[in-house]
Amino acid sequence: MATERIIQRLLARIDLRAIGARLDAALQPVEGLDVPGQVFLAREDEPARRGSVRSEFDRAIEEVLSEEEQEALFAEIGVVGTLERILGDDFRWEVRCGNPSSMVSGVWGMRSLVLGERGDFCLDDSDLDPEFPLFGAWAPADSQETDEAAFVETYVASWESMGLPPYRGQAADGPRDLILRGHERILPTERSWAYAVAEALAEEGSDWEEWLVPHVAETMSAPEGTVAAVLRAAAQGDLYEGTDEDTRHRLLREAYFALW
Repeated sequence: MATERIIQRLLARIDLRAIGARLDAALQPVEGLDVPGQVFLAREDEPARRGSVRSEFDRAIEEVLSEEEQEALFAEIGVVGTLERILGDDFRWEVRCGNPSSMVSGVWGMRSLVLGERGDFCLDDSDLDPEFPLFGAWAPADSQETDEAAFVETYVASWESMGLPPYRGQAADGPRDLILRGHERILPTERSWAYAVAEALAEEGSDWEEWLVPHVAETMSAPEGTVAAVLRAAAQGDLYEGTDEDTRHRLLREAYFALW
């Protein structure tokens, strides 16, 4: 009950627009996009100044709560729980990654949040002490087209820094169409797709043909023999020449996403 009273005080007094304004300096606009709003990425010229969502929220919380109240709040629901209560549905996973076969569990990925009229993308690495560094943004926050463009630009610019596929992770949940748009720029050639498939297959084990070939064949309405030949070649980092380029590319893409 005490925690709920503290939360209600925060909700009544915290200024999300002011927090967003303090993060403005960490962003630079992306030019040349045909969208109704504005897309931003984290500044490249001064990476050490990358905005920390947590730091700005810590600052805002300190202005509202006493030290005793802060300690009680964080002890009860933690940093992530506090942000989830303050932001509600506006603090959500966009891409959630993990290594389910690893002995060391872990979840990380890209979250979005809305601060006033702007939406932001940040890294959530909750198994560590999350700072929620800012990687991209869009405005106005209610523009779906601008939001989607910002998602793709942020993904392409920061997939390695955030540890998103194809960098690492055996499992990832997120909007496939937007992730695919990003991957088509990250993996611009068929051979790069073949290498990505090869790395995923290496993590999968020796029985991948038993389930992956029938799945891809059914999903893509393709002969199992063709699918098997394309994936066996890809497992060796090579390209199967016995089918046309478009078919091979579509099969590699479907296999790649199925391996998540």
